[in-house]
Amino acid sequence: MGLMKALNQIAISALKELHYNFMLEETNVPPSHGIKAIIAETNTVDAGDASVQDIRNRHQTLFALGYRFVEYPYVQPPLGTDVPAFDDVMLLVYQGFDEDEKMFAENTISSNILFNYVQEFALSVFGDDQNGRKEVSQLHFYRMNQYFVEKYQKAYILPDLPWNSVLEKYYLDFEEDKGRSICIIGAGCAGLSTALKLGETATKVPTTIHLIEANKMVGGRLRTVITDQSSCDNQYVDKDLAARYEKFAPFSVSVGGEFVHGINSSLTEIIEECDIYVDETFDLCSHGEYPFDSSFVRRPLTNSLGKTQREGIVKIYKDGKTWNLRQEQSGKYGMYISEAKRLWDKLCDVLQDFENGTGKLSEDMSLSKFIDEECVMDTIGCQEVKSLVNCIFANTAGSNIAGYGVNEGSREETQWEYTESNFRTRHNFAEIIQYYIDGIEKINKDKRHGTKIKLHLETEIVSVGDTDDDTIRLETSLGQHFVCERVVVAVPLAILQKECIHFSGMFSLPSHKKDAIHGINMCTGMKVHALLKHDMDIMNCGLIQETDLFFCPDTNFPQVWIERCEASTLVTGFIVEEARNELLKNSSEKSIKDEFLLHLKHMFRNLFIHEIPTCSAFEVYDWSEDNYIGGLYSSPTVGAGYRLGDKKCTLRDYLREPLHDRVFFAGEHTQDICATVQSAIDSGLRAAEEVRISMK
Repeated sequence: MGLMKALNQIAISALKELHYNFMLEETNVPPSHGIKAIIAETNTVDAGDASVQDIRNRHQTLFALGYRFVEYPYVQPPLGTDVPAFDDVMLLVYQGFDEDEKMFAENTISSNILFNYVQEFALSVFGDDQNGRKEVSQLHFYRMNQYFVEKYQKAYILPDLPWNSVLEKYYLDFEEDKGRSICIIGAGCAGLSTALKLGETATKVPTTIHLIEANKMVGGRLRTVITDQSSCDNQYVDKDLAARYEKFAPFSVSVGGEFVHGINSSLTEIIEECDIYVDETFDLCSHGEYPFDSSFVRRPLTNSLGKTQREGIVKIYKDGKTWNLRQEQSGKYGMYISEAKRLWDKLCDVLQDFENGTGKLSEDMSLSKFIDEECVMDTIGCQEVKSLVNCIFANTAGSNIAGYGVNEGSREETQWEYTESNFRTRHNFAEIIQYYIDGIEKINKDKRHGTKIKLHLETEIVSVGDTDDDTIRLETSLGQHFVCERVVVAVPLAILQKECIHFSGMFSLPSHKKDAIHGINMCTGMKVHALLKHDMDIMNCGLIQETDLFFCPDTNFPQVWIERCEASTLVTGFIVEEARNELLKNSSEKSIKDEFLLHLKHMFRNLFIHEIPTCSAFEVYDWSEDNYIGGLYSSPTVGAGYRLGDKKCTLRDYLREPLHDRVFFAGEHTQDICATVQSAIDSGLRAAEEVRISMK
């Protein structure tokens, strides 16, 4: 320590001499004052370059050499124009050893001295010219330092140890006085998309984005339990849910959204950008439509189906028999399948024919009524066709033929540009949630622009209202509040339908928006999962090995999805509205399990080892019972409509309409093409852009 003190004194003496000679050379007059301050830096305990104890020891050494910590919101300027600023650092000044000969007798230092140091440091990197000064003036840490100098003429010099960063303290002060505040209600895919886009584009003014989620986890209806932590450790669901599904290892079990529908979307852009592995699950493309030349399909991380697999991987099950959906079928039931496909093609053409002038657009009707009018089969055949259309098309949309609207359905099919190819990421969208979590963390670490995204879990917003000072006030169920300039409401449609959030004052919902909220369907639904272990529950069975998707009309399990690994098979039942309600009539989870296994036994003869079928794990997840979701997803609805004559807006136009350019709306239900992950992402991107424009 003695040697270090001696060397430190030599260095300080050299600095004083250098200062004297420099000033003399510049002015030709001996300087009237000595050095204003000798400034040093040291890392905070959060820097991570050494253990906390080693960093504390470093602080003790510097203290012994005569350096003292200054309470100043110091951020080390970037060491290059493309390098982020570093904030796990603190500023020190040299005080000396003798209490009577301290450089700063009152233990304070002029804030301007510190600010000038920061400014000169930054200009040495960006250039001391007009462009450099302009660029530096827009950096967040610079603006925060300006704010500190305006508010505090002096900074306090701490006389003792320990030394702890005060950056967060002054950052919060600065944020309240000088920054902007945006609240996003709902941290599902739409809310995450909104937050990340706002965080990436809010570079001119320090902005705090509060991402507020009522649930214990982010992701909304993208909810996947990763059971094999060795292959992916990005578990983001809560511990209770993870514990329920850990017995399904090694599968990543999605209790929510599962499939990547099509290509060339905002979703597949993320998948390609992040090099996420996907498996093609099933292909419903018409002849010549499959995107063989797409970069998404051709990349090494996309495991595409072979030609034989593509032709046989989707089947229809009915009364102990199966039919291949993609091939022309003979026999009476084959005719029903062909008629169901013909009617769906006709529905898809309704809007296109109208816009081409070759057809008329009649009053909107349900898919059921459309089949009644267009089906060429007899009464029995028409009923069979209805069952097929309900199972294959309406249930896939999260609806049923009684509620599915022809005009909106036709519009959605006409605007669909992504192809009918389908994929599944290796961890069922957990990678997508991680993409957003990583993006938010990156923004929070970059202090150059002052934007910060704060996540608030288990925080339920119950009201949105105005205030006397032209801000927006959000109230939570526990009586807490947020005050902000802009709000994005990104909760599921069912939450708006149940009026879980009260909109008041100038932000009261107009009647046409209320009508839109209640005029679009969001049906109930659930998923069941069964793990079938090979040589324990089931034997090898060709049908279950070669098929990924079964449509099962007139059953309580209208769709059955298959995933396989070497030792086991994961079977998922997707159940919508009427089938769900029927299953839950006087039923326990055990009875649902027994019925599902019996259904599988009928589908796959000689599959189960035991006479009474068994499975190694079983779970039911009912989205309708989730208080913060309330159902599946929105669906094309009768009367939600097409713009026609005097009708300038559809119900979805009204849903996404902002309130006074201050409160905005996102979520798959606000998009013309609804009910997909890319719809939720796109709605968030749109809402973020609307907010950005409104705050110019």
